[in-house]
Amino acid sequence: MTIRAFIAVDVSISDTFFEFQKALKDTGARLKMTNQNSLHLTLKFLGDIAEEKVYEVEKAMVRSVDGMQPITGCLRGTGVFPSEEKIRVIWVGLDGAESILDIAESLEEELERYGFDPEERTFIPHLTAARTKFDRRGGPDPNISKILPVVQDFSSKEFGELRIDRLKLMKSELTPQGPIYSVVKEVAFF
Repeated sequence: MTIRAFIAVDVSISDTFFEFQKALKDTGARLKMTNQNSLHLTLKFLGDIAEEKVYEVEKAMVRSVDGMQPITGCLRGTGVFPSEEKIRVIWVGLDGAESILDIAESLEEELERYGFDPEERTFIPHLTAARTKFDRRGGPDPNISKILPVVQDFSSKEFGELRIDRLKLMKSELTPQGPIYSVVKEVAFF
């Protein structure tokens, strides 16, 4: 049996995050907002993995945070992926927690030992605020151009403090109402 899995850390957000989402929604663009109950910072998406691989993933998580102290930072700034011309994801950034980059790099190396493919894209720590929806008829969204001014308006805002002291291996069950997340394993920093 397989599970759809990823490694993440918890985040705490301020009301500014919801103000950002509301401003995005008010543009009229076709967007899917991230549910506040499923907010997290993903360090590594694993995809579908065999349940037998959970032990190996847990060992990689333990090794990647060995000797780490808790990390503090701030959710600050906004942007879009992959580009301003082709917006797919609207995000909030992470500021002042450079150690999270070291953990992500270590996770990549440790997981590769167990046969997981390394990520081809550069890791950019972020919290997804919304995703653009595709029109089934293929037509352009006339309101998509209204997103960038909102992103720019919030680009210097603070969205919450961050204290990272554990990694979580999460299971994602896809449903018509959106994904349901549950914790499979948790590794605290030592």
